[in-house]
Amino acid sequence: MDELEFDSDRNEDPGREAQLDQSYDEWYRAMKKQIREAEEMTKVPWSENVYAADEELED
Repeated sequence: MDELEFDSDRNEDPGREAQLDQSYDEWYRAMKKQIREAEEMTKVPWSENVYAADEELED
C-alpha cells in the first residue's frame, strides 16, 4: 500500500528556496531602514522642546 507523504520538502526546489530567502532578507532590511528613518525624523533631544526643535529645522 502506498503511503501518502506529507513532507513539504518532497517537491522542494533549492533555487526557489534561495530566491525566497533572499527576497525576505531584502524586505526585512528595507523595513528596518524605513523604521530607523521614521524614528530619526521624530527624534527630539530630551533637553529640547519639540516646538523649539521645529523652529531650528525651519531655519
